Amino acid sequence: MDIEQIEILKAVRDTGSINAASQKLFMAKSAISASIKRLELELGFEFLDRSSYRVKLSSRARMYLAKAETLLDLRNELNFLAKQLSHNIESQLRISSSLLYPLPSFINLIKKISKKFPSTTINLDREILSGEQMLIDEEVDLAIIETNSNSPDLQYKKFLEVKMPLVINREHDFFKLAKKEQNLENLQHYPQIVLRSTNSHVHHVRGGVYQDATKCFVSDDYTKKELILQGLGWGRLPEHLIKKEIDNKSLFILEHIEKTLVIDLFIARRKNHSYGEVSENIWNENISKY
Repeated sequence: MDIEQIEILKAVRDTGSINAASQKLFMAKSAISASIKRLELELGFEFLDRSSYRVKLSSRARMYLAKAETLLDLRNELNFLAKQLSHNIESQLRISSSLLYPLPSFINLIKKISKKFPSTTINLDREILSGEQMLIDEEVDLAIIETNSNSPDLQYKKFLEVKMPLVINREHDFFKLAKKEQNLENLQHYPQIVLRSTNSHVHHVRGGVYQDATKCFVSDDYTKKELILQGLGWGRLPEHLIKKEIDNKSLFILEHIEKTLVIDLFIARRKNHSYGEVSENIWNENISKY
């Protein structure tokens, strides 16, 4: 049995006759009949039901074809992959993004790339303070990161600045203190909510740790924001994540205690690594505009 014989059987089944199949495949009827006859001799059962006026596939042939069609699908997938590879288009791409990169912006970037390269499977990770290590460990191909250690093995491009104000709930007990006592020393009597890396082997925290404050460690900005909103602590949050809460005055920026921190975002990739067309498109894209 070969791929051509499976295609012949499929054409006979789909068109309903050898005559119609020959027209569809641009083959002589005699060639189709001879091919099926060889298959019958090879496999030991009849593929054609000749009991009626119009010859059609036997029930056993239909059962056999139902399984054999998976080989056609696999052949098509392999041909498609070969076409992608010949055009240097990756079949898969792994991207990680810091949670500091706004989710709507990240989604818009992926939508554009997916539309341009619909055949590329994109695997996404949202991480905290671990994207650089993921690149070094070759867990991802590209990373949008908030920490830059200037590794000699990586290439970086800065594309965005994210403001990180120090915030607290307006109803927090801290505001029961006299104005002159609302300082950093007294703030540290209350828990600081601290964001830790999503990689247990990377010991980074974001926004600075105040040594005299009790710590509450969390693994994402959304949990951190909710804890601060509930009056359970204070800490730095990305400005784009708390705009509504600042506007409706449920959160207060402690600008008089410490100025707003600005964190740079970078897109990074490994040096001395061959990248395909999809990776190059993302690397050269002005992703700050999303």
